[in-house]
Amino acid sequence: MNTASVNTASPDSLQPNLNDSFDQVWPVLGLELGGETVDQGPLIQVVEKGAKRLLDLFATVVGLVALSPFLLLIAFAIRIDSPGSILFRQRRLGRYGRPFWIYKFRSMEADAETQLTTLETRNEAARGVLFKMKNDPRVTTVGAFLRRTNLDELPQLINVLKGEMSLVGPRPFQMRDCERLMGLDPAGFRRRLTFPPGLTGAWQVGRSSPVDSEHLLELDLDYVDHWSFARDLRILYKTIFVVMQGFLAQDKKPRMVPAAPAGVSAPSA
Repeated sequence: MNTASVNTASPDSLQPNLNDSFDQVWPVLGLELGGETVDQGPLIQVVEKGAKRLLDLFATVVGLVALSPFLLLIAFAIRIDSPGSILFRQRRLGRYGRPFWIYKFRSMEADAETQLTTLETRNEAARGVLFKMKNDPRVTTVGAFLRRTNLDELPQLINVLKGEMSLVGPRPFQMRDCERLMGLDPAGFRRRLTFPPGLTGAWQVGRSSPVDSEHLLELDLDYVDHWSFARDLRILYKTIFVVMQGFLAQDKKPRMVPAAPAGVSAPSA
């Protein structure tokens, strides 16, 4: 990947270094998840999780090949729409709390991080866990379309291919939001991290409105506690309609997003 076209989010005091070990990462939040010793469950679940990974690999390879002309078109549109990088990467927490770089299409102005400091007081999200604001001035013209249709998330197919994410799972949040979610439900937050983060998930297809995050953790935990391969297929099916609704939407609707550095776009949900 051409690093010249990738915007790297600036780390803050809470963000772990990607070279940090597990034990070095979690003391920042005061958590001890216990590493990768989580029970895999009955044999049927082991088989289903193997099928989940095979689906991730197959769908990602096919998707990247089939969508490559479309991805290039999006990259060109971003380039001519506003100055700045085409892609950006940002540190997120993956399974068992291990950090990784997440990729997205840039949907905000290049100085979005600087502007965010003046916009935090206008955060409309309940309990401030995520950042929500109607008509966010940092969003570019092309970015508004990408965010509404969730197409800004497509580069995360690279993360899925690398095994850092799955097609379906709880969305990976940055350290700011992880800290606040942990404050709401420490035990639940630990349980949330026992599953690989997803490109889409239960919250994305199950929330009642684009700005409803009240039950984010509840929906994610229900997914983790009652996961099955069939449920992943149902979520993927529903995601198709969520994306279609974004294409048909006439008005730009706000999305819950992590209050993140320059270029950050909303999680699909």
